[in-house]
Amino acid sequence: MTSDELTPSAERVEALRDEVGPGPVILLNLLKFKEPDGREKFAEYGALSGPLIARQGAEVFYLADAGPTLSGEEWDTCAMIRFPDIEAFIGLAADPEYQAKAPALREAALERTLWMVTQPPQA
Repeated sequence: MTSDELTPSAERVEALRDEVGPGPVILLNLLKFKEPDGREKFAEYGALSGPLIARQGAEVFYLADAGPTLSGEEWDTCAMIRFPDIEAFIGLAADPEYQAKAPALREAALERTLWMVTQPPQA
């Protein structure tokens, strides 16, 4: 897996503007850690990204060990982050502090990941 797959490229993140509608965005992130210390490395990533996520007006509202799957791949952890809109997610990805350290931390921590951008139904 390449680093672009572990952390989306700036171009891919920017392209989300054309693919995602207005309103809140929920980012689903499934994580498979590298052995032996991927979980610890990901904790470093969390310590860095947590305040940067909050700076964008977003919140990690779910973070837990992944349970058994009924189909597909096995994962170690599931995280869900609520952003006020796609611009907030793009702002996080473009943040110079995030760009300086986060991609390397994710690459050190993760064997693979799945990122999915979803939107709750609009009332």
